[in-house]
Amino acid sequence: MAQLARRYSSRWCRVPILLAASLCAACASNPAPDDWLPSAREVPADPYGAWIRITFDSGTSRHEIEGELLAAEPDTVYVLTGESVVAFPGDAIRHARVAWFESGAGNLAAWTLLGSLATLSNGYISGLTMPLWVLTGSLATSAQSRSPLVDYRPDRGTLLSIRAYARFPQGLPDGLDRSTLLGRPHR
Repeated sequence: MAQLARRYSSRWCRVPILLAASLCAACASNPAPDDWLPSAREVPADPYGAWIRITFDSGTSRHEIEGELLAAEPDTVYVLTGESVVAFPGDAIRHARVAWFESGAGNLAAWTLLGSLATLSNGYISGLTMPLWVLTGSLATSAQSRSPLVDYRPDRGTLLSIRAYARFPQGLPDGLDRSTLLGRPHR
């Protein structure tokens, strides 16, 4: 009986590992640099725009540009890249991903790992409780990793769908000297 229990428990230990690996692969990648995005609590008082990565066509090739989203108008996106403002024509954009806060998905992944390991004290029942921890924790982590991301595609909406995440959601102010705009200071 003990041999049978060991054989099944070792099989059950593989299931959570496979589940975790497959579900963690489903987590969304955040295009923003590390420590650039504010936390969800800081967003209402944050004076900067979200981070945006734009994939665009230029002639016969495809390129990417990324930086702070300054403004989005019906036909143009303004991005602060380093120390310069780039006005981007909307008809060249193939895809854009906006990240507007730090998701905290890493914390959920850590809690999932700790909870899964804690089920080892459940004895034979851990064959049931560990996969449940891994499954629910991985699903929650995957969903949380996507919560701060907004994707834009020209066939699914207008550029105005991302304007709420810009530093200037109403559009660039008239008479604004673009050379005076500074990016977020390093944390």
